[in-house]
Amino acid sequence: MAGMASDESGSLFRDLAVETAESWRTMAPLGRAILGAGVIGVVVLNVLERTAIPSTLLSVLRVLAIVAVVIGCVANARAADEFYQRIYLYACTYTLVASMLILYALAEFGVNLGVRSISLVAGIFAVSFVVAFAVLRRG
Repeated sequence: MAGMASDESGSLFRDLAVETAESWRTMAPLGRAILGAGVIGVVVLNVLERTAIPSTLLSVLRVLAIVAVVIGCVANARAADEFYQRIYLYACTYTLVASMLILYALAEFGVNLGVRSISLVAGIFAVSFVVAFAVLRRG
């Protein structure tokens, strides 16, 4: 797809789903496997209690799962068309600015999220991705 502007259905989330599915199809199978394993790993490993698996092993697996998600997202951005790459770029830019401001403000008020700051950044990225898609699909 060259861009969503001419293919818009009128539904933001339908258009986002269509474009996301298309970008998924253009990814190499290895990239899809890495991203899928990373997402599943993050979800499963964050549900497990530290008593279920030795603490060090669980930490290593959680770090590897996040690394797999990042590698998969980079692979997805590289395989996608120019429109979707711009969405990634805008979403990363919005995320950097918002995360920096929010984490700094929280630290100034004595709130230390620790490792949960990663969840905050990931959440901001998800929102930024949808916002970037909405802005760019019209332009």
